[in-house]
Amino acid sequence: MPPRDRSHLFDILEALNSIRAFITGVDYDSFVENDMLLSAVIRKLEIVGEATKRLSSEFRSAHPEVPWKMMSGMNDILIHDYDQVDVELVWKTVSFETDKTKRMIEELVSGGDQDDRSIS
Repeated sequence: MPPRDRSHLFDILEALNSIRAFITGVDYDSFVENDMLLSAVIRKLEIVGEATKRLSSEFRSAHPEVPWKMMSGMNDILIHDYDQVDVELVWKTVSFETDKTKRMIEELVSGGDQDDRSIS
C-alpha cells in the first residue's frame, strides 16, 4: 500500500477513535443538547471524509467493501450544508456506522506494511 494511502487510513482511524471516545455513555438527547460535543463529532466526521477523498482512486477501487462514497458524502453534507446539518443523521452515523467502518479500516491497515502509528 502506498505510504500516502496508509497515512490517510490512520487519519481516518484516529478520527473514528475520537468519535467513539466522545460519544461513549452519551444518549441522543445529551448529544443534541451539547454543542461542543456535536461540533467535535462533526469536525471528526469532516476529517474522515477529507481523508477518504485523499485516498488514491486505485486504493478505493480495490476495496469496494468500504463505504467510501458514504464517508466522503457525509463530509460534503457537513461542509456545504453546514447551516442545515441533520443532527439525527449525524447521531445515527456515529452510533451505528463508525464501529463497523473502523473495523474495515483496521483490517486494511493491518494487512499492509507495518508503520509506527497505532491503530487502536
